[in-house]
Amino acid sequence: MGRRGVQHLQAHLVARQIARDVRAGLLAVGLRMLVRVHDHHRLLLRGQVVRNYRHAFTSSLVIKLCLVHALWSIGVYGFIMWLPSIVKQASASDIVTTGWLSAVPYVAAIIAMVGVSWASDKTGQRKLFVWPLLALGALAFLGSYLLGSTHFWLSFSLLTVAAATMYAPYGPFFALIPELLPRNVFGGAIGLINACGALGAFLGSWIVGYLIGLTGDPGAAYVFMTACMLASAVIMGAVVAGKPNRPCTENITTAAA
Repeated sequence: MGRRGVQHLQAHLVARQIARDVRAGLLAVGLRMLVRVHDHHRLLLRGQVVRNYRHAFTSSLVIKLCLVHALWSIGVYGFIMWLPSIVKQASASDIVTTGWLSAVPYVAAIIAMVGVSWASDKTGQRKLFVWPLLALGALAFLGSYLLGSTHFWLSFSLLTVAAATMYAPYGPFFALIPELLPRNVFGGAIGLINACGALGAFLGSWIVGYLIGLTGDPGAAYVFMTACMLASAVIMGAVVAGKPNRPCTENITTAAA
C-alpha cells in the first residue's frame, strides 16, 4: 500500500470515528431530552408544574392569594397613611406627642414579625400564622373604634395590637406561596400577587382618606378596614395548604449533567 493509500485509510478511519462521536453525542442529547420530558409530564400529573402562566394565573388558588393580599394591603396602607391623623384626633395631643404615639404600633409590629416568623419556621406551619392574626387584627380595629376617644389608652392599645397582627403574618404568607404553587410558575405568580397588593395599597390609602374627609371622623375608616381585614382572613382560611413543592433528586442530577 502506497503513501497515498495510507493517507486515504487514515482519513477514512478519522471520518468513521467522528461519525461515531456525533451519533453518540446526538443519542446522549436525545436521551437527556426524553428524561426531561418524562420528568415534566410526571410532575404535571402530580400537580407540581402547570402548562403555562395563563393556566396558573386563572387558578382559584392564585386568585384567592391575590384577593388576600389586596384586601390585606387595603388595611395595612390605610393604617400607615392615616395613623397620625387618627391618633391626633382621638388623643387631642400636640404634634410631638402624636409622633411618639404613632411610633408605638410599629415597634410592636417589629417584635411580632420576628416572633411569628420564627415560630412559623420552628413549627413548619404557615397558614395557621396568617389568617388567625389577620382576623385578630380586624377585631382589634373594631374594638378600638367601638371604645372611641373616651377610653383612649385602651383604644390605643387595641390599635397597637391591630398593627402588630397586620404586619406579623408577612413572613409566613410569602413563605407559604412557593409551597402552594407549582414551581415552574411561582415567580410570575408572586409578581401578580404583589401587584394586587400594590393595587390594594393605592385603594386603601385613597378610600380611607376619602371616608375621613367625607365624614370628618375616622369611624367609617375603621369599619372599612375591619371589613377588608376580615374578608382577607376568611379567604385565607379557605386556601388549602398542600405539601411543599421540592425539586426531585433526579431532576437536579439531570440538570447538573
